[in-house]
Amino acid sequence: KAERLQAIYSLGKIGGEKAISALYSLWNPPSPVDERAAAARALSEISDPRVMKVFWNVFRAERDVVVKIELLKLVKRWRDRRGVSLLLKELSTQEVAYLIELVELLGLLGDTRAEPFLMKFSLSKHKALRLAAIESLGMLDA
Repeated sequence: KAERLQAIYSLGKIGGEKAISALYSLWNPPSPVDERAAAARALSEISDPRVMKVFWNVFRAERDVVVKIELLKLVKRWRDRRGVSLLLKELSTQEVAYLIELVELLGLLGDTRAEPFLMKFSLSKHKALRLAAIESLGMLDA
């Protein structure tokens, strides 16, 4: 198992189209969660815009919150706004850590469609979520 994870991380250091394809192949058929999370981390290490080529299909299919949080790092890095409507649908989750990541990302992307959701989360009982929402609202105005 450790060798497999090491190989996955190595692909992120190698980069290139073949490495990107190999990493995305871990979602079809789905590999174990730890391998998909490692692949998401490895993808976020690759400085190649081709890394976003099939990203939104993978993100849409992913069900594990831990993996999705790792995948969001790619969107943050590339500031890819193509999936904002999908991200807005994700705001229905009850996972606070995931909500915080989504809220921060939506602020970074600066899409005003997020404003009503950010307003709602700025009143959250969860301090970290409330703070993330307020900061993201500030980014929308910038």
